[in-house]
Amino acid sequence: MLAYGPGWFEPEHNLELGRAWRWTSEKSELWVRPVGRDVILRIAGESPLRYFDAAPRVRVLVGDREAGAFEPSSDFEQAITLPADLLAAANGRVVLESSKFFVPAAAGAADQRHLALRIYRAGVE
Repeated sequence: MLAYGPGWFEPEHNLELGRAWRWTSEKSELWVRPVGRDVILRIAGESPLRYFDAAPRVRVLVGDREAGAFEPSSDFEQAITLPADLLAAANGRVVLESSKFFVPAAAGAADQRHLALRIYRAGVE
């Protein structure tokens, strides 16, 4: 079981493209139910190079421990193992941190959000 926490924005979709997504901020929390075994977090998203001149560094933290990191330079799908002991100690708190974000308002839009990653799917197994 997975739940979206602070740093995730409301779901968005484009009917013409048949695509749905959620934006993350530069620090976004997930709650992943500790189940007494390692859990695989799967995240799929859009290439950040559509918005940035270089790939961001994305860290996946369980509590204060890094479980994984990646630098997506194209559309991506990542599988990160969340160790059972760390997940239990963190009470299920998992944080995605991105080294880059943008604010659409800087380009003249009214949107003041800090947008880091456009995520198409997030799930656990």
